[in-house]
Formats: sequence, structure tokens, C-alpha cells
Amino acid sequence: MDDLNRWLARGMAGLLASMFVVSDALADAWICTQGELIREVTIDYRAAPARLPCSVYYTKRTERAMPRAVWKASSEEGFCERKAEELVAKLESWGWQCTTDPETDRAEQNNEAADLRSPSQ
Repeated sequence: MDDLNRWLARGMAGLLASMFVVSDALADAWICTQGELIREVTIDYRAAPARLPCSVYYTKRTERAMPRAVWKASSEEGFCERKAEELVAKLESWGWQCTTDPETDRAEQNNEAADLRSPSQ
């Protein structure tokens, strides 16, 4: 039983680490606040700069809840962006104050600048 628990713990640690590795993946994110509560909506593009496949993650940051993939797409371009924007609009209709995540915006600008610097082929 102890071996099984260790194996599960290592597997979960690896899964969690892979979810939070930004590396070359492109992500769009919004931070929503209401009082002291914080919600995060993030689009993860696994094969950046390609927009597919993608996943939309919803995180209750202040409640220390695990990020949850609420939508995924592998063939419909624009699906994740549309669903993330709809979720942000729903949160705002419930009184949440949402803004784009400046860290994600900065990373996206750095990726675009690197694309401009790389030679054409």
C-alpha cells in the first residue's frame, strides 16, 4: 500500500508540474477578483504557436483549488478563446472584476518580439 501511495504521489506531482510549465506554450489569461477572492481563466496552447490543441482552465486561486480544465478543443479554431471569453463575461455579470493577466501579456509580447527577430525561411 505504501508503494502505491508513493507511486500516486509521484504521478500527481508530475502531472501538476506539467500543468504549470509555461515553457514555449502560449497562454491567454484573465484574473478576476471579488473582494478577497481570486479566479483565473487561462487558455493553454500545447503546440504554440499553433492555436490547437487548446484547453481552458478555471482556477479558484484563493481557495487553493486545483486548476480544472473546463473545455478542450483539438479541431475547432477559436473554440477555447470563445469559451474563455464567455466564462469571463459570466463572472463579470456576477460582479467579478476581470482583467487580462499582465504576466501573460508580457510573455505573449516577448514571443511576438522573438518571432519578429527570427530570420525568415
